[in-house]
Amino acid sequence: MSLFDPRALIRQRITDVFNDADKGERPVLRRADALFAPDSTAWKVNGDVVTMMIGGVSGLLLQMLHPAVLAGVWDHSDFRADMHGRLRRTAKFIAVTTYDHAEAGRALLDKVNRIHAKLRGTLPECCIPRCWRASGTIPTSAPTCTGGCVAPPNSSP
Repeated sequence: MSLFDPRALIRQRITDVFNDADKGERPVLRRADALFAPDSTAWKVNGDVVTMMIGGVSGLLLQMLHPAVLAGVWDHSDFRADMHGRLRRTAKFIAVTTYDHAEAGRALLDKVNRIHAKLRGTLPECCIPRCWRASGTIPTSAPTCTGGCVAPPNSSP
């Protein structure tokens, strides 16, 4: 019998990536009294490393397609100086709001909402894709969104 357990090694590596031991960070424990029930989709998706990496990265990329989100991250985030820290904080947000006690999840949501409420910025009309200008949301089907920047009325191309 081998003492080498690849699953334990992978689990420890993931723990190290998403928790800053020097700051005393530890993984969030799963609790039945979380914002989401243990049988929820959030628990299933966020609890599987493969789906979390695929879904999480896809979600971040999709968010970055929205010009206001991209501008906000670019102008108000320290991601360029601390990419690992930004990833760690995002992962911690997902873990706390999915698995931790409901009050801890609500407190973190309130904190992020307070931070975001202070942010201000302006996008020129020509840089807001038609689909977002019309609906304010990410389209659910490709045919409803023509995408790309559109020139404002009465402007030359």
